[in-house]
Amino acid sequence: MAIESATTSGLPGRILEVYLEDSSAAMVRLREAAFRKNLREASALVHSLKSSSANVAAMNLSSLCGEMERMAREGEAEHRMVILDRIEAE
Repeated sequence: MAIESATTSGLPGRILEVYLEDSSAAMVRLREAAFRKNLREASALVHSLKSSSANVAAMNLSSLCGEMERMAREGEAEHRMVILDRIEAE
C-alpha cells in the first residue's frame, strides 16, 4: 500500500502503524475469501477495510473497497479479483 511510505511519530504514527498491520492481515483474509467466492465473508472484510481506510484518509482505497463491497453484496463475483488487485495496488 502506498500509505506505507508515510512517516509520522506520536499518536498519529501509532494509529497509522496499527492500520497498516490490521489492513495487511485483512487483505490476506480478503484474498482468501474472494478466491473461495465467499461473498459474505468478503463483504464483511472489505466493509471493515473501507471504514478503517477512510479513518486514515486513504480515500481512494476506501472508495475501491466500497466498490468491492457493493459487488459482493449484489453477488457480482466475476470481477472480484480485478477489484481486489486494484485494492492491493492502492
